[in-house]
Amino acid sequence: MKNASAGLYFLRLPDGVRIEHLPRGQAVVEVETRLCRATLSVQGAQVLKFESRASNTPMLWVSRDALFEPGRAIRGGIPLCWPWFNAHPDNPGLPSHGFARNLDWRLESADILPSGEARVVFCLEDSEQSRQWWPHAFKATLVLTLGLQLQLAFSVSNTGDDAFDMSYALHSYFPVSDLNNVRVEGLDGRCFIDQLQGNARRMQSGPVQIAGETDAIYLDVPDTLILVDGNRMRRVTADNMPCAVVWNPGPHKAARMADLGDDEYAGMLCVERGRLADAAIRLDAGASHRSLLTLADF
Repeated sequence: MKNASAGLYFLRLPDGVRIEHLPRGQAVVEVETRLCRATLSVQGAQVLKFESRASNTPMLWVSRDALFEPGRAIRGGIPLCWPWFNAHPDNPGLPSHGFARNLDWRLESADILPSGEARVVFCLEDSEQSRQWWPHAFKATLVLTLGLQLQLAFSVSNTGDDAFDMSYALHSYFPVSDLNNVRVEGLDGRCFIDQLQGNARRMQSGPVQIAGETDAIYLDVPDTLILVDGNRMRRVTADNMPCAVVWNPGPHKAARMADLGDDEYAGMLCVERGRLADAAIRLDAGASHRSLLTLADF
């Protein structure tokens, strides 16, 4: 991880992009342009904050109790859960939700495009550390395009000689004003896996509304979902990510989580996109997988 951070200081950064450090030493990329403001953690290539100049309202939520300890997942923003989602299917002792969010990524480039958007590219490749958890060769890339909307282009290449299985989610945390009046539109009539009821499969009827702890994986969903929060509407659009996860810990689980304030569950909701469960993929040697997530107020 030290080598990844050291490389930051050899990049020529454009006006509006700079490197800062959090109190415990983690490097972050700060972006401030005429179109948006954003904070990107080098650990996990994780978007922590994003606010377009059009809305002047934070798109993402981060817990006030987030730990910000090197090597530990950061509670909020958009962590990448990869190369597996949930516990490892064969070894629950491995890091939950994979290791991508726990490692420093390499900051490959940062540019301001003619459109005024900022484009920041992070890469992660297999290493001695990653091979302790997952014995495969790979190159993962996150291309972040930040303007009046936020785009995350995720790609993985299998650079080894053997196929590997993978699942993933871009685990977006959104702030909400009143959890009781929030709904997610676009999932009516879709099958979901209820992770709180023994992974039972059920059918969604109407928009998703939150009435307590929620942990559901929706299968074969449309590209665009709408998060409605009173008068605010956010569009969550995915390309090549046919699954969605709707998650909120509810009061009892929140009280047991060290990196989440006891009352914070009421002000956030996760609407994630990815490839999970039935949509997990096998990537052959030399093959690549690409997907795209776009978040926007409208």
